[in-house]
Amino acid sequence: MTTSYDPALIGSYTLSLWGAACPVYQIRFYLGDTDSSSWLLQDEEIAFAFAMRGNAWGAASLCALALDAKFSRLASMSADGVSQSLSNLCAQFRALSAEYQKKEAIHTAQPYLYGTSISDMLATVENRDRVPDVFRIGVFDNPPASGADFFAEGKR
Repeated sequence: MTTSYDPALIGSYTLSLWGAACPVYQIRFYLGDTDSSSWLLQDEEIAFAFAMRGNAWGAASLCALALDAKFSRLASMSADGVSQSLSNLCAQFRALSAEYQKKEAIHTAQPYLYGTSISDMLATVENRDRVPDVFRIGVFDNPPASGADFFAEGKR
C-alpha cells in the first residue's frame, strides 16, 4: 500500500496498475486528499476506482462514495465540551460524489450526429412513430401535399 502526492506533477504523473495509467495525483487533488500527514485513500484504492470508471471524474466520484461509506461508520461524539460531528463529513463527501458524477457525464459525453449515413436516413424515414417532417420534397406544392403518406407516394 502506497500513498503519494506532489502538486508539481498533478497533470503528468500516472500510476500504472492493472494495465492502466491512473492519474492518482489529479484524483487526490479533486478529493482534497493532499495532506501527507493523514491520507484518506491509498494509491491502489484510487487506481481501482479509476479502473472501474475509466476517467478521473468518475474515479473521484467513486472515491468520494467510498469515503462517505468509511466515515458513515464513525459516530458523532462529544466529551468535556469538545464535539466532533462526522455526519457532516459524510454529507460533504456524498455531495462531492454527486457533483463529480455530473462532471463525469458532461466531460465524457459522446455526441452522435444522426442522418449522416444512408442507413440512418432510411431508418429515420421508416420510423412511423416519429413526428412527420415539415420540410420535405413537395412542401411548397399547390395544393400542399402535407397530408400525403410519404411511403404511398413511392418516394425514397
